[in-house]
Amino acid sequence: MGKSDDPVEAARVLAISTWRRDFERDPDLRRQVHDQEVGKFLASLKEEFGRIPANLHDEHALSASDDWKTLVLTEGQPQAELVRCLIDTSNPGFLYFQYRWGLEEESKEEVRLARQGKDAYAWYQGGTALHFSAVARLCLVQLCKHANSIIAAEVSFNPGVGIE
Repeated sequence: MGKSDDPVEAARVLAISTWRRDFERDPDLRRQVHDQEVGKFLASLKEEFGRIPANLHDEHALSASDDWKTLVLTEGQPQAELVRCLIDTSNPGFLYFQYRWGLEEESKEEVRLARQGKDAYAWYQGGTALHFSAVARLCLVQLCKHANSIIAAEVSFNPGVGIE
């Protein structure tokens, strides 16, 4: 008997769908849970952020605004901005990451909050569930990837170096 023929699995899927629907219909609950989950994300972001400077090149610096909603990776003396990440938490149930570099280039990422059960929530990107710590790592990896693409574009030969 496959999963699609299992009544227990069918009941579990029905319960999750119902929790998700109820979460989407209740803006007060969505705001309350969003604020809690954003708090967890920001705490994890601060922790992950603290691990990065020791691994950067001597000329790179990473900074964050007081509210942790703007991250900037710079290079050189004086510091020139390589990449900026703006984190938008204003829409309950969503996180938006906007990466900017150069004069006009940018990239946007969206992560959505969904209910998994009575008191269980997860962030989703592209159909994949992510723990709040994975969302923090995703944000910082993308920041470094965009900076790496700028540096790599300035190098004519860069064997075996890069972020996949």
